[in-house]
Amino acid sequence: MPTFVMLGNHTAEAVKKFGEEGKRQKNAFDLAKKYGVEVKAFYYTMGEYDWVVIADAPDNETALKAIMELAAGGFARTRTMLAFPAEEVAKMTAKL
Repeated sequence: MPTFVMLGNHTAEAVKKFGEEGKRQKNAFDLAKKYGVEVKAFYYTMGEYDWVVIADAPDNETALKAIMELAAGGFARTRTMLAFPAEEVAKMTAKL
């Protein structure tokens, strides 16, 4: 399963309703489960991004669908990157 790193920010709408953050977090985890996405780590952060997620998805298409549904909720803006384990990259590049 591909691994993704997602950097996220709260929208202005989310900031207005910070008291509902726990509910939104649960909904996001339920959404991930709906698509078969396994959240490996979730952290709130300080700085340029408000949170970071590391997750495995069945495939790229499924990950995209889940991300689009999350964004459609109007409370998050994301930047998502496909991540490669170091040992896989070492194998891929060994023959270069």
